[in-house]
Amino acid sequence: MRTPLVFACSMATLLSAVSCATAGDSPPAASPRSASLSGGQCLDSGRARGWTSLDDRRILVDGGHYKYRIEVAPGCSGLNFEHSIGFSGDPIFGRICGMGDELIVRDYPCPIHKIELLSNEQYKQALKDHAAERKARKEARKSKTS
Repeated sequence: MRTPLVFACSMATLLSAVSCATAGDSPPAASPRSASLSGGQCLDSGRARGWTSLDDRRILVDGGHYKYRIEVAPGCSGLNFEHSIGFSGDPIFGRICGMGDELIVRDYPCPIHKIELLSNEQYKQALKDHAAERKARKEARKSKTS
């Protein structure tokens, strides 16, 4: 998992800590057709613990109580090579809900194309799958050089 997280700082981001959502262990279900979340489902960037790049356009974010898979719009790639990211979201609460929000990479805004709320099990499985894919690619490269 990559850390540290760098976030766009504003008074709205500071206020987002005041409006944190409380819920049970399972996240509220997001509409499968929706590219955005609403209310307490949104990512509070101030509570994010870390992130993992899945490929050039998708990341997993450990948002504390909730876990997320975020996909940026085409034309904004290179997430595999980033060491820090930021977010630009709702101007009042600083939450990241999807369409209209941005992932900040090297001071360049990448429009968020889709954000998905994941259960803890889905998040852990996505991390395991990613680690297995990386291991397989590494072994394939190693066998080509041998």
